[in-house]
Amino acid sequence: TEYIPMRLVTVGDNGGAGYADPIRILQSFQALNNAYATINVQFYISNYDYLDLSSLYDHNTTSTGSQLASSRSFNNRVNTFFVDNAGGTCGYAVPNRNYVVMQKSCLDPAGATWSHEMGHVFTLAHTFYGWESVDGIDNIELTERAPATLQYRGQTIEVERVDSSNCATAADGFCDTAPDYLMDRWACNGNGEYRDSLTDPDSIRFAVPASNYMSYSLDNCPNTFSEDQKTAMISN
Repeated sequence: TEYIPMRLVTVGDNGGAGYADPIRILQSFQALNNAYATINVQFYISNYDYLDLSSLYDHNTTSTGSQLASSRSFNNRVNTFFVDNAGGTCGYAVPNRNYVVMQKSCLDPAGATWSHEMGHVFTLAHTFYGWESVDGIDNIELTERAPATLQYRGQTIEVERVDSSNCATAADGFCDTAPDYLMDRWACNGNGEYRDSLTDPDSIRFAVPASNYMSYSLDNCPNTFSEDQKTAMISN
């Protein structure tokens, strides 16, 4: 087992108000360790700090929060900052960087946000990589086939096909994660899938499984990383 030091930083406003509940942090920390036990990784608390900084406690953009968190991170450990408003998200992380920003209201003993963001720290992309550029699930025409490519961050991203013919070069680059075009938070049905099916560039209809931590399925749905994702995290 690889033991990785974690620095927990409870952020308040400039007056020292608004700290996250330490019990919920520790319960969520246990859930994080449960998720990463499958790759023989366990986190331990090396520091538990308080930071009074209103500009990080309540920030409107992830770029602002990233700059503030990066400049206040300790080396040689993963820094997790618990704030009131994480740029309007439950959390975010920058791949290959050693910090995570978490919104305190999204801390949950059964939650998946922390596990998801730690996947980014360990270089994983979203299962729906490329679709972040599309403005909402409501803008996906379920009855129409998906485009062959998308433009995202100045790059042309292939849309993954159901037959796996381009799985190594499309989306997240893993062939054992299912095609996923869902860039908003979504609920899973009784079968552990998206409530509707999508249509790939070859006009093949498919359902999106909700089990992968790197999807945007709601917290009660994901419970695993794929084997290729696990290998990538350990290797990287």
